[in-house]
Parts: sequence; C-alpha cells; structure tokens
Amino acid sequence: MIEHVSDTLRLDRSQGFLPRDPEWHDHDALTLDDADLDALTDAETLAALDSLRKLRARAGALEARLLARFARLRDDAPGTEDEIAYTLRITRHQAADRLTQAHQLRHRHPVLLAAMHDGHVEPYPASRVLDLTVHLDDDTARRVDARLAGHLAGKNPTEIRRTARRAVHTVDPDGLTDRARRARTGRKVELLPGEDSMSRLTAQLPAEAAQAAYASIDTEARRLRHRGEQRSLDQLRADILTDRLLHPTTSETGGASPAAMVYLHMPLDTALDISDDGCELAGYGHIPAPIARHLMTNPNSIWRKVVCDPATGAPLDLGRSRYRPNATIREVIHTRDRECAIPGCHRTAQHCHFDHIQPRHHGGDTSVNNGEAACAHHNNLKEEPGWRIDFSPDKQTVTITTPTGHRITRQRRPVLKPRRQPGTTAEPKPRTTTTKPATEADNPESTQDSPGPPGIPEPRQPDDPPF
Repeated sequence: MIEHVSDTLRLDRSQGFLPRDPEWHDHDALTLDDADLDALTDAETLAALDSLRKLRARAGALEARLLARFARLRDDAPGTEDEIAYTLRITRHQAADRLTQAHQLRHRHPVLLAAMHDGHVEPYPASRVLDLTVHLDDDTARRVDARLAGHLAGKNPTEIRRTARRAVHTVDPDGLTDRARRARTGRKVELLPGEDSMSRLTAQLPAEAAQAAYASIDTEARRLRHRGEQRSLDQLRADILTDRLLHPTTSETGGASPAAMVYLHMPLDTALDISDDGCELAGYGHIPAPIARHLMTNPNSIWRKVVCDPATGAPLDLGRSRYRPNATIREVIHTRDRECAIPGCHRTAQHCHFDHIQPRHHGGDTSVNNGEAACAHHNNLKEEPGWRIDFSPDKQTVTITTPTGHRITRQRRPVLKPRRQPGTTAEPKPRTTTTKPATEADNPESTQDSPGPPGIPEPRQPDDPPF
C-alpha cells in the first residue's frame, strides 16, 4: 500500500542528453537543468519546447486512462472524486469534470485520445472538442471522432475546434442547428468584479452580432489612432464601448457610429435551401445553414456574386458593379483568405493589410494572384531578418520559414467545395452560381443595394426562426 506520495519531482539525470545529441528523446526535456539551458542554441531551445508540448499531450492521455482506471477500481463509489482531488491538488468539482472527460475520451473519442497519446493534441484543445460533442449520444460522438482521424496533427486549438465543428455538422446537421437555436436563447450580459479597481463586462451573443459589434468598435478605434490618438487600440476599444453604453447619443468622433460589416460565405444551392453545406462566418467558422439563411434575408444584407473554379473551389472573380478595380482585388482576397494568410493566425481578412507576395520593389504587381491578407504583425514580421513567407499558387499553400529554419505550411481552404468528380479529365467551366452575402449592421446607405441577387427565388419552405 502506498501511504505517502512525494511532493518532489524525481527524474533520472544519469544520461543528460541534449537536443543536439542523436540519443535525445522527448522525455529528456524533463531532465534539463540550468547548465543545460544555458548551453542550448535557439533551434535546440525550440526543439526542447516541442518535446515538452508532446509530453503534455501524452501526459493528458495517460491521466485520462489512469482516471478511468481508478474510477473502475472504485466502481464510482462515493469519495472517488475526493481521492482524485487530494492527489491532483484540485477541487472536488474539478476532479469530477476530469473524470467525466476521461470517460468521454475512453469510450467515445478513441481517435482523439490516440492523437493525445501520440503528442498531437494537448488537453486544452481536446477539452474544446469534448465541449462540442457533450450533447451527442455515444454513437454520434463516435462517428464525429472517426472523422477526426488524420486531421488533428499540426493544428492549434482554434483549428482543432473548427475541424471538430465541421465534423459535428457533417454527422449531425439538424442537431447542430437545434443547439444553435437554443444557445441563442441564453444570450446575456455579465459583470465580473476583478482586482485593482477593475471589472470585466462580458456579453454572450450570437456570433454574427458579436462580430459586427467588435468590427464597429475596432473600426472607430483605428480611425482615432490614425488621427493621432495616443491611447492604445485596446484602451480605445474599451473607452469607445463605455462611451457608447453610457452616452449613446454621442461618440468619440462626435458623429454616428461607423457601420460594421461581417462576411458570411454561402454556396448558392445552400442559399436556395437545396443544401445545408458550406456556410462560414469569417473570423468564426462554420454556422448552421438555417441561421445563415436568416442572416441572408436581413434587409441590410448586401449580396456579392463570387465566381469560383469548380475544380479547386478558389474564387476567380467578383461582380464589379459597385467597387473600383483596386477595391475589387481586396474583396476577392478577403473572400478567398477569410483570415490572415499566415499559418496559425486567425485575424479576419477584412481587418488585415493587402500584402504583396512578391514585393513591388522586386517586380511584383498589385493583383489577386500576387496578393494575400496579412495582419499588421505578420505583415511587418516578414521584413525581419530570417523570416520568409512563400505562397504556392498551384498547391494553394502558404509556408512561413522562421529564423531557426522551421517551416510551417498552411493549406488554403476553398470558398466553394471542389465539385470535380474522381476520374474526371475534362476541365469544368467556372461556376458562377456561388454567392457571398455580407451582413452590414445599421448602415443607412445599404438600402441602395438589392437585398438579393436578381433571379433568386425565395425558399419554398422557410427555416424556423433561429431565436
């Protein structure tokens, strides 16, 4: 019987390998001491950090298995959570949550658990996947889990959650819509007292409303910065929000609040209620088709036709009835990229800079093929020594190379799901039956645009309201 568990971490330092050594294994990162750390190069430091990341993932998988084992040994008897809480130095409620997650991983998510064990997914992103499937029955959750196989390695938590959300939509589209409708009834505002005479005001809102509200505040904050305001963007956004709530008839600029636009991408067949696939809110990800169609019918929505290559799903052109050519180029890139093109960054493309892939001083032109969306940080980072960003038009990939030689590649997701059938040899004609509605909040000028493209009939059987 074990009567005492030591509080001191004990490791075998007999080998003492460093990342430069051929004998280095990931677990050796746990044995590095101060002298070892002082001897590491920048590349070796990153290698050790990567080893620790994989170890955290493996530790999370082993903890889940151990928790499930202990629960079976105790047969879930009263006090099981208490014993775990004492051992892990957490509260009883936290222990209960970890037991629940361990049960889900063991019995409903073997693919996710295996990805953790192999060092691909850490406990935090794994918990975000479990949050998406907690309302599903066991069989449906296992089908979602099966669709994650081969799609989790190399992704950050946001990308893992989006991958899981798309899998849930594919396996259980009706349930996803019902849960989204119910979730909207839980919208609320909360005040959370903090420290140092500060508090946090939070709002639980529908995704498109939150995106539009933030975009409006961010637009005004950036306008003030461009006029010479010395406050930081974070400070300006907080002050603008406070000013609008406490003094709704005025604003920082002395005029009306700027209009806010959010981008919603939707295939035409989904807009016509023929399909429920392909609806994505820029900066957020997939949303259920009935909710997307509800946003589409908003009187302030502005429709833009997007011509897509049916083989790749990449946008080729936009309707040009409203924008100047240079603005059209920006709109095509916003539509194509949706987010900052740099791997791992999820800033909405409409809030990014137009970045020349081949710099203008090296002969690069201002065009769709030579442009990408890049946030201010990454737009500046590419000019720093040792950093390089490469785009492959044929493969539709963006690769960033760091000063230590690490290469991270991101595959652009097509706007339209490619329609070429296996074995097809002939190039299909570009499809012009794809639309991108953009919802504009409180824009007094938006009434000059048609709420829908000509010739688009109303759905024969309207969706239930999403509220």
